[in-house]
Formats: sequence, C-alpha cells, structure tokens
Amino acid sequence: GGAAVTPVVMKASAGAAAGLPVARVANIGEPVRRLKEHNLFVYCADMDGEPAYRQNLTGSIALVVGAEGKGVSPLVKRLCDGSVSLPMAAGHTGVDSFNVSVAGGILMYEIYRQRAAQAQTGV
Repeated sequence: GGAAVTPVVMKASAGAAAGLPVARVANIGEPVRRLKEHNLFVYCADMDGEPAYRQNLTGSIALVVGAEGKGVSPLVKRLCDGSVSLPMAAGHTGVDSFNVSVAGGILMYEIYRQRAAQAQTGV
C-alpha cells in the first residue's frame, strides 16, 4: 500500500532509492515469515518496544515500520521477534512521536552505529 518508487520519490530521496532494494508486497506477514525462515531476526518499530539502544542490532535483522498514525498492525507485531522504540524527551516538549520516515531513519542510524562500533572493537 505504500508509494511506488517514482521519479518524485527518487528526487525526494536524493537518489538513495536507486541503491536500496525495494519490495512491494500485498501482505507484509508473508515476507516477515520468509525472512525469519532465512534466520533474520525481525524487529518492528513500536512506541511500546524496548529502546533501540538497549537491543543488539548488529546481527542479521530486518526492520518493519508501520503506517503514519497507526503503526505496525497487531498481527505483524505478533509475527516479529521483538520491537524497538525511540524514547522521547521527558517533559512537555509537545512531541510525543516521530513520523515514520524520521523514526525509520533514526533506527537505521542506530543499527549502523552499533555495527560500526562492533567493527572497531572487533567483537
């Protein structure tokens, strides 16, 4: 149900969409099952999940992010192996969540950060 990779999407991504594999599916549950069969640990982004920085994101993983406002469906959450969240600033900042593109970007950066740290230490 997401947007197709059109010339507008390519421009908005500054060309990054050309270097990323994109798979469009009608039912996200089936690809989640297949990824797990290939020994990938599947996380979903969820506000009630464990903070991403507390998870080990250095292995073979897949990340599922949900729709704006709705998040990941309950069925897909049950299919995933775990969930990760982005803790929000304390107090009354007026921001209680990120939009899906921002949250996905932050989570992917955390994955990169952990993998880079692991590569430096050789652990």
